[in-house]
Formats: sequence, structure tokens, C-alpha cells
Amino acid sequence: MYQVLGAFRCAMLKYDHLSAARIKASGLTVQQYALLVLIAGRGAEAPSIGEAAQELMLSHNSAVELSQRAQKAGLLVRRNDPQLARRTLLSLSAEGAARLDAATRQLVGELGQERLELQSSLIRWRTLLDSGGFGSAFQRPPALPTAPQLRVGLAGRDARPLLWNLLQLHLHGQSLYHPMDVGADGQYPYPGFERYWRGKAYQPYLIEVGARPAGFLLLHHPAPGTTDLHELSLLPRFQGQGVGRGVMTQLFGLFPGCWSVEYNHRNPGIHAFWKRMLHGLDVESEREPASGVFLSAKQFGKDRRIEFSVPLPL
Repeated sequence: MYQVLGAFRCAMLKYDHLSAARIKASGLTVQQYALLVLIAGRGAEAPSIGEAAQELMLSHNSAVELSQRAQKAGLLVRRNDPQLARRTLLSLSAEGAARLDAATRQLVGELGQERLELQSSLIRWRTLLDSGGFGSAFQRPPALPTAPQLRVGLAGRDARPLLWNLLQLHLHGQSLYHPMDVGADGQYPYPGFERYWRGKAYQPYLIEVGARPAGFLLLHHPAPGTTDLHELSLLPRFQGQGVGRGVMTQLFGLFPGCWSVEYNHRNPGIHAFWKRMLHGLDVESEREPASGVFLSAKQFGKDRRIEFSVPLPL
């Protein structure tokens, strides 16, 4: 639970910090920008100083001073409410509207990746809350799933439709970090999917927790003692609970030797997962994938390749 919550809070703090820097670079203070956004969001219904204080969580006196400074800077107009003489209404000046538009365009244009990270982490946190996936995390740290709970097994051809559906969910999630178009049938294309059921070099694995589908893996063994991890995916309700670590621990025991993993480093969750997973292993290189590889960066956005060694079990 705390892994997902931490990722969400870090993404939120990062976006807030970078937004504040962009706002200040535009010549506005963060409070001025928040006030201008509030006024613009009301449209023709001008907010009062009291309403602005409540919305921005300021004291009434602080809101008065903020509006006075903004008026002095030519950003807004203060006027008495014709129906309540002691009530002051706020509206944007032409200068304030122009400055607000300029600052917002800069935020929209320069913080696209940070918005995606924040959106993704919020979705994971909301999914965890909706599913009750935090379980007993308040009482004790989440433990690795035990053998009866977690199963990683080769997927036969009869499981191909299930893996295809799980792959579609996986690609939809990855589209947050790399633009991918669906085909005419509304599905994401995945060239070479059938090869995982041909021969022994390519292997599909189904991940189950409590006898329920929880995710999948797609592996490639180009040579003896060498394993390429093409895809690793867990459904959101099983993330942040040690399932991924349990899966990879099993696979490392089955296939010691040289490993390679490719992923999109803009995905904060998977980037943090591999940083933890590789702790203590012999990481040989971390770089951009070579051009022309099967899972190209152009198609799937995988711009980080890690090569490492897994020792033989003692």
C-alpha cells in the first residue's frame, strides 16, 4: 500500500514543485496564479473575497491583501457587489487574463510528462483503494505471497485468449507513457505474439494469485543461460504487494545466468520496481536499446535496457 501511496505523493509533489517554478518564471506568484485560475473558472459569476479565501484556504485578511496586490499589478478588478455593499467581487482584467493564458500555456506545454506520471500514480492509488488491496498493511508490512497464493506457470495454447486480453490491458496502461494507436478492430497490435507458443525459445507465463489471473510474462531464451524479459505485467489490484518480487524471485531461480529487461523509464512504478529488484545483482549495463530490436522503442516506447547476471542458487 505505502509503495503506491508514496509514488502518488512523490508525483504530486514533483508536479507541484515544477508548476511553481514555471508560474514564477511567468512573472506571477503561485498564490496570484491560483487566484486568477479561480476567477477565470467562475466565468461570468465573479467570486467574492470571502469565497476566494475559502477556496484557496486563506484567512480573510490574507485574501484581501492578495487581491489588493493583484489589483495593483493590474491583474484583476475589485468592485462592490451591487446587492451587498460590504461584499467585494473579483474579476479578471485584460492584462490578468492574458498573463493567466500565457502561464497556463507554458504549464500545459512543458509539464506533459509530469501530468502523465501524476495521472498514472493517482489511477493506481484509486484502484488500490477501490479494490481494498491494502489489506492488513496498517498492522504489518506486506509479505511476499506464499507458494499456495502465488503461481507462475507456462501458459498453454488454451490460455492464449486470456493472455491476449491481459496484454491489451497492459498496453492500454503503457499508452500513458508512449502514444500507441489501436487497429481497426479496436485492439493494440503486438507483432509476434504467436511465436510464444512455437518452440521453446519463446515462453508465455501466466501469473495467478489465489487461483485468479493476476498478470503475465513473455520470455525469450536466445541462447542457453540467457533470458530476455519482453513483458511483465500485473493487474493494478496486485501491484505494490510484493507479487512482482515474488514472481521474479521464482524466475531467477528457474533461469540463472544473463538477463536483459527493456522498459519505458517514464513509468515511475516500473522504474522503481527494477531499481529495487536489481539491488544486490551484478548489473552489467544500463542503456538505450539498440535499434532494430524486436520490441522497438518506436513502437512500444521501451527506451531503457538493463543487462544483469543472476547467480546460480546455492
